[in-house]
Amino acid sequence: MGNSRYLVEMNDISVEFPGVKALDRVHFNAVPGEVHVLLGENGAGKSTIMKVLAGVNTNYTGTIIWKGEEITARSVDEQRQRGVSIIFQEMNLLKNLTVAENMFLGRQPLTKAGNIDWKKMNQDARALLDSINSDIPETAQVSALSVGQMQMVEIAKALSFHCDILIMDEPTSALTEKEVESLFSIIQKLKSEGV
Repeated sequence: MGNSRYLVEMNDISVEFPGVKALDRVHFNAVPGEVHVLLGENGAGKSTIMKVLAGVNTNYTGTIIWKGEEITARSVDEQRQRGVSIIFQEMNLLKNLTVAENMFLGRQPLTKAGNIDWKKMNQDARALLDSINSDIPETAQVSALSVGQMQMVEIAKALSFHCDILIMDEPTSALTEKEVESLFSIIQKLKSEGV
């Protein structure tokens, strides 16, 4: 059993790809409201350790203890259900859909008749965007957004899963200075909420 003060403990995590040892007995832990920045050269394993925690890379050895209980990270969906969300460097938004449609793709709220409840979906998207102080219209086509705005949509989408841990892979790489400041204030807000 792990130390209950940690939200997550990763012990002796190793990952090998053909001919490459990407991670060699790595340890990582986090408590609620804590921010970590992983720095290192290309190929150092930063993305690999994040992808193990997020359930993307399931070919690992070692142990993951989540909220005091040993788990196996078998898929992104399973980890999302636990409270781990990841925002990839390559954004996963469909440009022909609206912001709200992207945020709730595959899990749209339904009316009693079984149709998509567009009003509720747009309201829920607006509430998430408001929670990160974004004025992006929830009904805007993603194709009309800047890269920085798309990043904000990805953050709001990740928060829609009610995460305890939010993983961002190089979140500032395509942002302007103003958008970086906005991202840092969002991170500060999430930290104060125990994410």
